Amino acid sequence: MPAKPLLITLLISLPAHAYDLNEAWAAARIHSAQYDAARHARNAAQEPQTQAKARLLPQVSANANYSDRAQDAYDKYQSHGWNVQISQPLYDRARWDAWRAEKITARLGDSQLDNTTSELLLDVGKACLKTLTARDKLTAVAAEKNAYQLQIRQAKALFQSGEATIIDTYEAQAGYDGASAKEARLQTELAVAENRLANLTGLDPGRLESLSGKTLPNYLTVAGQKEWEEQALAHSTAVRVRTQESEKSHADIATAKSGHQPQLSLTAGYQDNRNDITYTGGNNSRSRNKGAYIGVQFTIPLYSGGEIASRVRQQEETAAQKDAELENEKASVRLQVRQAYTTLRGQQAQIKAQEQLLATSDAKLESIRLGRQVGVRNNMDEIKAEQEKAQAEEQLAEARYGYIGAYLQLLHLAGKLHGEEGRAAAR
Repeated sequence: MPAKPLLITLLISLPAHAYDLNEAWAAARIHSAQYDAARHARNAAQEPQTQAKARLLPQVSANANYSDRAQDAYDKYQSHGWNVQISQPLYDRARWDAWRAEKITARLGDSQLDNTTSELLLDVGKACLKTLTARDKLTAVAAEKNAYQLQIRQAKALFQSGEATIIDTYEAQAGYDGASAKEARLQTELAVAENRLANLTGLDPGRLESLSGKTLPNYLTVAGQKEWEEQALAHSTAVRVRTQESEKSHADIATAKSGHQPQLSLTAGYQDNRNDITYTGGNNSRSRNKGAYIGVQFTIPLYSGGEIASRVRQQEETAAQKDAELENEKASVRLQVRQAYTTLRGQQAQIKAQEQLLATSDAKLESIRLGRQVGVRNNMDEIKAEQEKAQAEEQLAEARYGYIGAYLQLLHLAGKLHGEEGRAAAR
C-alpha cells in the first residue's frame, strides 16, 4: 500500500472513543506537518554521505564525436570517434575527509528527527494536561455555581418569610456571579488548550480521557536530581544534536585543510578516432587512432589566491561557535532538569497538601450546613466554605497535572519521552 493512503487509513482508524495520551501521541506523528517535515529532512540528510562516498569510487564515462567542416574554400575535413574512460582516485585527502564529515551529517539527521519527535510529544502532553486542568476546574466551578443557586433560592424564600434579610440573597448572588466570571475565564482557557491539542493531533479534544481519580505513581523514586542531570547530558536529544553539530564543524576543518593536499588518480580507457581529409585536387588523407590507454595524473595545489586558507579560518570560527553552543545547551539542560525536578517535588507535596485541604474543606462545609440548620452559622459562612472547597479542588487539579507535566519534561530532557518510559507515563 502506498505510504500516503496508509497514513490516511491509520488516521481514520484511530479511536472515536475516549483516547489517552499514548493515542494522542500516535495521532500527532501522523497529523503533524512539523514531524513530517523533520522526517523528510532526516531522509535528505542521509544522502550527502552517499554523494561523498561516490566521489571516492571509480568514475566511468563514455562519449562520441562527429564533425564535418571545411578547412578552406576547397578542402573538407571530417572526424568521428568514441572513447570509454574510467578514473579512480588513488589519493585525494579532501574527498576522504568530506566523506567522514558527511557520515556525521547522516547521524545528525537522525538526532534532529529524534529531537523534533520528543519536542512534539512534549507539546502534545502539555496540551492534554492543560485541557484536562481547565476541564477539571470547570467541573469544580459548576458544582460551586449549583451550590450558590441553591443558596439564592433558600435566601429568597427565607427573606419572603421574614426569617432573613435581603443581604443573604445579595451575598449568595455575589458568590454566584464570581463563580460565573471564573467559569468564563476557564472556558476560554479550555478552548485555547483544546484548539492547541486539535492542531497537534487532529483528534477531537472532547474525547480526551479524564485522569480524575487516577492514582499517580511516585515519580520521585524513579531517579534523583543528580541522576536525571547525568541522564540528560548523556541522552538528551538536544545535547546530542549540538554535539554532532560540533563534531561536523571540526570535521569540516579537516576537509578545508585538505585543500592543500596533492591529488593522485588513475585513468584508463579505450578510444577509436578517425580523421578524413578531402582535397580538391585529390590526394585524400585518412588516419585512425584506436586502442587502450592508461595513465596516472598527479596534481598539487601551489597557490589559490588565499581561498583555502580563508576556508580553514571560516571553519575554525564555525567550530568555535558550535563548541560554545554545545556548552550553552548543556548548561541549559542542567538548569531545566533542576527546575523540572524541583517542580516535580513541589507538586507532589502540593498534591498531598491539597488533598488534605480538600478533605478539610469538605468537612468544614458539611459542618457549616448543619450549623445553619440549628442557627449557629449564617449564609455568609456557607458561601465562604463553598469558595474554599472549589478553590481547593481547582488547586488540586493544577497540582496533579503539574506533577505529570514535570515528569514528562524530565523524560524529554533525558531523551526518554519517545521510549518505553514515556509510554508508561502516558497510560
